[in-house]
Amino acid sequence: MAAITVADELAEAGLRIKRLEEELAALQDARVIASDRTKAAQAAVAIALSTAAERIEGITKEAQSERRRRQRRSDGVMARRLHRHYIAGAGLPGA
Repeated sequence: MAAITVADELAEAGLRIKRLEEELAALQDARVIASDRTKAAQAAVAIALSTAAERIEGITKEAQSERRRRQRRSDGVMARRLHRHYIAGAGLPGA
């Protein structure tokens, strides 16, 4: 009788081991899949950040260029005004 009980427990333990091994394999597969997804997501984020940085850099350069153009225009206007002011102040023609 004891031998039958031991044999039943051994068979049951064998089935539990087999189920646990299957579950372990499934968890390992899920870990690999999750790792691959994480790597893909990290790559996508890196590309998005790089693209955003390039766009920001381009916008910044364009804004600086526009600022310089406006400053040159403003400097020219101011020079003409000063020129007219001094000519008018000196009583010269062409003011």
